Amino acid sequence: MLRRLTNAARALTRTAVRGARLLLPVAAMIGCLMLLQAHVALPDLPQLRSILGDLAGWQWAGALLATGISFWALGAMTVSRIAILEPGWTGLRRAALA
Repeated sequence: MLRRLTNAARALTRTAVRGARLLLPVAAMIGCLMLLQAHVALPDLPQLRSILGDLAGWQWAGALLATGISFWALGAMTVSRIAILEPGWTGLRRAALA
């Protein structure tokens, strides 16, 4: 009976830690956005639509290209790190970087 309680307590602790890992960054982001909004005049939604609508097509294409390169680099770094830490995963690295 005591062992079941110990396992249940561990499971509850793990769940609480996972929840904190998910909620703390979101709470920090919300707090930072609230501080930013208090100190900087942010555009309202119609102004934001107007600003985004004024962007040229080449600016959107450049932003999409930069975003794609950024995600590719992040994936390549992650795969490289896995390949270093897990030597059996080298095929995954070759496939991801091809």
